[in-house]
Amino acid sequence: MRVVLHIGMPKSGTSALQKTLRTNQKLLRQNGIFYPAGHGLPKNHNLLATGFLADDELPRIFAQVYGDTPQRRFADIDALVGKILRRAGKGGYDTVILSGETFFRAFSPEAAARLRETLLRLGAPITIAAYIRDPVKFYLSSTQQGLKANSLLPLPTTHRPFRDILETYERIGDEMTVRLHDRQALHGNDITRDFLAKVVGADAGLVAAIEPDDANVSFSAEAMDAMQKYRSLAPEENGRFTADSKAVVRLVREADRHFPGATAPRVHPHIAEQILASAVDAPWLRERWGIAFEGFDYDAAPRGDLAVARPVRVRDICPVNEDRTTDILCYALRDLAKDREVEVSFKTAMPVARPKPEPAGTAAKPRGAKRRLKGWVRRLIRR
Repeated sequence: MRVVLHIGMPKSGTSALQKTLRTNQKLLRQNGIFYPAGHGLPKNHNLLATGFLADDELPRIFAQVYGDTPQRRFADIDALVGKILRRAGKGGYDTVILSGETFFRAFSPEAAARLRETLLRLGAPITIAAYIRDPVKFYLSSTQQGLKANSLLPLPTTHRPFRDILETYERIGDEMTVRLHDRQALHGNDITRDFLAKVVGADAGLVAAIEPDDANVSFSAEAMDAMQKYRSLAPEENGRFTADSKAVVRLVREADRHFPGATAPRVHPHIAEQILASAVDAPWLRERWGIAFEGFDYDAAPRGDLAVARPVRVRDICPVNEDRTTDILCYALRDLAKDREVEVSFKTAMPVARPKPEPAGTAAKPRGAKRRLKGWVRRLIRR
């Protein structure tokens, strides 16, 4: 049984690929392809990747779940591998697909050898698949994701050591496919169809029958601006996905669809220049894998030590229509304040009945979300 390991990179359509593979799993199984459920988060297999990381390298979500109990994490990994083996053997599949962005890293030689041994338990040969995102587009996409939990903008540089990562996987896999994630260049203009056609080698009829699921919808520049304005009210919570910010994300996305004239995020030329100038592995990617980045100066030497300033506001990285930002903010606030007799449940972003008064002497519960909302209103009124 062949094993195909999709390693990302992040912000290269991974969520859409994983969701589409899950929703089409019956069709895939009928064609000899098995995409097993993961552990905890059934759409991906990131847990498996943590078996080859030191405790201080764990992504935040796994550090929170497992804390200082690595034995429990390794037990869950063993259980996941065993479950995949049993189901794959029972189904008699030709191909098993695993996917997880946590795999997109340069493992130590020892960890890489153990990862290969684990994959060989599932089958052979091992095919590695990676999709590389243009650094400028990656910066915009990761900034949008970051604003859901952070008011700080990332430095406009290229952080990914493409060469170290891909050369690591050339030693892990028996064969490897590296593709540029560009919707216009993908087979069928979709990552799942491209993955099945170009990596898995699936039948053309199956590829055509797949129903894509675009998991992540991009924000406009104004929606990015609105999210940053909200998150900046609580800088002490940077780096956390809070319940109220999830509600605001939903409302901002809804408002973004409601108002015409959205500005598609496009970085200022000097920001793009800074990002590309630090893409030290770009010449190697073109030479080894035929992947070229638009706007990159291949005649100039990349500058990995380029000193850049951190942008402060969304308008510092891309043009923003501030009037439309205000419209989005007002729309979201109106929705939150529709009924004075109800208040917002920030876990569901839906109005719920106002709770009964607490008995006398009961300590008041903190209402950080409501304080932030009031602060947002005051800031908007002062504009």
